[in-house]
Amino acid sequence: MLRLFSLQLAVLLAASGVAVADHGKGAVGGKTIGPRTLSEESFSLDAGFKFQKTQEFSDQRLTNAALADHDLHGTDWSAEVFVGVSYGVTDRLTVSLSVPFEIVHGFKAGEFDGINPPEVVEANSISGLGDPTLMGKFRLLDDPVELAVLVGIQIPLGNTRQRADNGEVLEPDHQPGSGS
Repeated sequence: MLRLFSLQLAVLLAASGVAVADHGKGAVGGKTIGPRTLSEESFSLDAGFKFQKTQEFSDQRLTNAALADHDLHGTDWSAEVFVGVSYGVTDRLTVSLSVPFEIVHGFKAGEFDGINPPEVVEANSISGLGDPTLMGKFRLLDDPVELAVLVGIQIPLGNTRQRADNGEVLEPDHQPGSGS
């Protein structure tokens, strides 16, 4: 048994590698959602703020990445303010709605369309409402172990009309809202 586990672990570690990835919104500084639900007919109000100062990339690095077909982009900083409300439908079921407002300052990305020379697209300020999230939490167990099932949906109502400094509409993954 131990030999099989060791072999599986060795194969997993050998197959893993470094990947260049855009982890999207909420990848850094997210919060853990606990399994406890609100009592029946009670509510809570939640507000928060996330701030992230990120690594800046040179224009040369951004254009080189675009030539290599990598979607490398950076910002000076980004911030998100959110407000949420939760309601205890029953002692075991809580529904929540959260609405974010996003601000991105100093956005830069390399772009290459295969025809024109690569260029750096800049948007000094991107801001707007993000997509609201509607979530339900159903508590399955509370003793001796707390366990709940979470179900949620992101409602595509966020701002998708932000433009770069040159007037072009930014790509969907650089907008406050998803547009999907």
